[in-house]
Amino acid sequence: MSRILQPYRVCAVLLVLGVAAGCGKKDEDKKPATQVAAKVNADEITVHQVNNVLARTPNVAPAVADRVKREILDRLIDQQLARQQAVHKNLDRSPGVQQALEAAKSEILARAYLDQVVAAQPRPTAEETKKYYTDHPELFSQRRVFVLEEISLAAKDDLVRELRLRAAKSRSLKEIADWLQSQDVKFVPNRGVRAAEQLPLE
Repeated sequence: MSRILQPYRVCAVLLVLGVAAGCGKKDEDKKPATQVAAKVNADEITVHQVNNVLARTPNVAPAVADRVKREILDRLIDQQLARQQAVHKNLDRSPGVQQALEAAKSEILARAYLDQVVAAQPRPTAEETKKYYTDHPELFSQRRVFVLEEISLAAKDDLVRELRLRAAKSRSLKEIADWLQSQDVKFVPNRGVRAAEQLPLE
């Protein structure tokens, strides 16, 4: 696909350079600055689109902002070229793509509504904030970090009964793992660290 898209990409970049080269003309000086960052065949990529992606890119230092913008523009050009090819091949009419577009649209609209609801909520007062800290010491002053261990395996009635008995008597998960190995039972051990706020309060 890269071989097909490459000529279009060169064309898009040349168009941008052509616009930049024409800025020195007197008749162009009277026109407002263009907001088009690049033209991909008949489609335009605007400066606003580039800035929107940049705003959602974390930890961009001012010293590298220009380079990051160029990389973002390159990605948007590639994306637009791929989109044009997809439309050309009528992929936008396929049921799977249409369902994915509708799902994405529903998610975006639902998120926009929730953001609006959250923004409309009054900010808590200093007293309410202090009370929340005091009422939930398990999340703040007495916050704990838990080490969770688990064993995943296919459930069998006779095995489940034996596991429950051994779980009640065993002092560690390793003892149960050793017993499962001795019984030639396949299992997957998992171990993770979770803070109190990542677990249900119950």
